[in-house]
Amino acid sequence: MMTHILVATDFNLCSLLAVQHTFNLTRALGGHVTLLHVREPETEEAEPASLLLQKLGRQARRTPECLVRPGGTDVAGVILQVAADMDAELIVMGAHGRQDAPHPVLGRTVQQVMRAAVVPVQVVPGTLKLPHPGGRWQVLVGS
Repeated sequence: MMTHILVATDFNLCSLLAVQHTFNLTRALGGHVTLLHVREPETEEAEPASLLLQKLGRQARRTPECLVRPGGTDVAGVILQVAADMDAELIVMGAHGRQDAPHPVLGRTVQQVMRAAVVPVQVVPGTLKLPHPGGRWQVLVGS
């Protein structure tokens, strides 16, 4: 059983699907969720992001911890540092941050986290297809 899962979100569709996926995962397996938003310090205020995280957290079975951290140019580094500081056992991220990106493309930050992480990283695609009613596995990649 995973006891602590970190979800990084920038509030785009892919990262919102990652948040929802993580809440579903913890409903089934248990564990605690931390929602993390890494903001751009010059252009984004922390309070609106914190309120959005709290609103997302209302969908969870248990109230998640919500963190907003300044990121600058090293968003991946902040995600990895937070994961290490809180002993996260899994990092969950959306596949990309661009709204217009095709599904097979992984975002730059996701790639950086995957290369440097010392814990498993689960990447949630931009769309999730529901499994066949009798099936055991979800189809995660669109055709």
